Amino acid sequence: MVRLSFEHHQRKTSGRRVAIYGAGDMGALALRQLKMDKSLIYTPVGFIDDDRSKHGRNLQGLSVLESIDALENIIKKYRIEEIVVAIAAIQGDKLREVVKRCRKMNVVCRIIPSFSQLWAG
Repeated sequence: MVRLSFEHHQRKTSGRRVAIYGAGDMGALALRQLKMDKSLIYTPVGFIDDDRSKHGRNLQGLSVLESIDALENIIKKYRIEEIVVAIAAIQGDKLREVVKRCRKMNVVCRIIPSFSQLWAG
């Protein structure tokens, strides 16, 4: 029991610090997967969402921090190492801009495909 508790604590406090862009259904799903999959070594830090009414709210134990407009400040303040984009209907121009900004900050940007993209192959 002590070993399991130690391993759980160590996993939650170590690993790459990640923020999830999108505090909707896909973002919640991404967070659940990051928490459940023991092979993934990530520490979820918070959500980024453009819907200002979500800012400051809590989703599955994580805060919705700010909008993508504050990306660079969020990366610095929370020492983010990776961004997971979890928005099904993100526009191509917006996605390219997020990826570009992440690269500029030396932050990895991972994109979760929408379910329709997965089914389409």
